[in-house]
Amino acid sequence: MLTIYNRNRKKTAVLHNAYDVSYEKPVNQIWKAGFFVPLNDPIVKKVNLMDYVEIKDTDGEYIGLYRILTRKTSLNSQGKYIKCECSHVLTTLMDSTIPGYKQTQRGWTTRAVIEWILSFQDVKNWKLG
Repeated sequence: MLTIYNRNRKKTAVLHNAYDVSYEKPVNQIWKAGFFVPLNDPIVKKVNLMDYVEIKDTDGEYIGLYRILTRKTSLNSQGKYIKCECSHVLTTLMDSTIPGYKQTQRGWTTRAVIEWILSFQDVKNWKLG
């Protein structure tokens, strides 16, 4: 099942007609996903670039939360459709830059370093739990 969330992470749609859902979860790399939706599906209007899609496998296994990076309209023998390509939400950490060269002092804990890195986010997508 695919659930769409807007940029504020508010649920906007459930894609019942999505098909050919695929995902790759390589070790030590950014996970990727993709899916197709018929263009005549009224819900397709809710599928926007940079929105989020939560993917659950056919048996209900949680696959992950992804961000829609591309949305292309195409035509095949069955009609028009959109193809979406997604990247795992971990890539939102790359939305903001850390200016200049930075180095921490000795003795910082891992927690302190991660909090310091997260402080550079323009949009606060991540926080330590």
